Parts: sequence; C-alpha cells; structure tokens
Amino acid sequence: MATDLKAPVVVAVSPTASKATASKFGPGKCPICGKSVIKPKDGGVGSTCYEHMGKIRATADTVAAQPEGWLRMSKVCRKLEEAGITTSAIVRACGGDACTGPLLDPVFRVKYVGRAKYLHPDVLTTGLKLLKAGKAEPVVKPAAPTQVKQVAGAIAQAAQNKKA
Repeated sequence: MATDLKAPVVVAVSPTASKATASKFGPGKCPICGKSVIKPKDGGVGSTCYEHMGKIRATADTVAAQPEGWLRMSKVCRKLEEAGITTSAIVRACGGDACTGPLLDPVFRVKYVGRAKYLHPDVLTTGLKLLKAGKAEPVVKPAAPTQVKQVAGAIAQAAQNKKA
C-alpha cells in the first residue's frame, strides 16, 4: 500500500495548547529552554522554567560565540563518566540544569551560547578532584532576583507600617 507524501499530516493538539504563544523554538516548545511543553503556563512557558523564573542562568554567563578552548558540557560529562563521576553530579556542581542553584566551585561556571552549555577545561582536572573528594559546600551563590528583593522589601515595609 503506497502512501501519499504530499497529504496533510494531522496532529493531535492538547486543549491547553491554545494558551501557548509563539516560541522561537517552534510550536509546543518552551520559549525559554526549547523543551516540549505539555501544560503551558503564562506565555506558553514550561512548568520548570515558570517555577524558576528570574533565577534561570543566575550562576552562568551568556556569550555570543563558543569561548576558545572551552568544552561542550556533553563532552565533559562523557569524559568524567569514564572517571566514575555521574552526569547528575556534574550538573549539580554547575548549579543544576538551568544554573539556578549555587556552584560547587567557580571552575564549574557555565557559559551559554544559545542553548549549548560550555565549561572551562579545568573541570577535567580541578573539577574532577573536587567531585571525587566529595566537596559538598557551595562557594558561589546565585544573585537574588531583583523582583524577589522588591517583593520582600514591600512586605517588610507593609509590616512596619502596620506596627506604626
């Protein structure tokens, strides 16, 4: 039985898909991270990005081109897995999947080029030693988002006004 390649393709769309706005990554994708969105939040944003709004990439730098000598995170993970370090441990050391948490050490600072993550080559030496030693105390904490500071300030001001 032959199929017509020019026939239209019918795609099932979830009832919540109408809430999504256009994403630079295509329909049904989160406009922030590009992952598939099943239940879009405000503006079609995925639930994880929505929960981390204002904190995403807080401990990372965004650059226009790949820094010279830096390695793509996927290659670093493969190399360190050969040394017995899990990908999960590397991601946590870098502040989590979206770099929302504290870094294990400044050597784990991520540089984003679009959606690609790059790490300094010292991660393969210094970073490996830190991960094998089990150093658990983060030294670089992400900056608090401005909106959170403003809301906290407004709450504190309201509490003082209530006391007066």
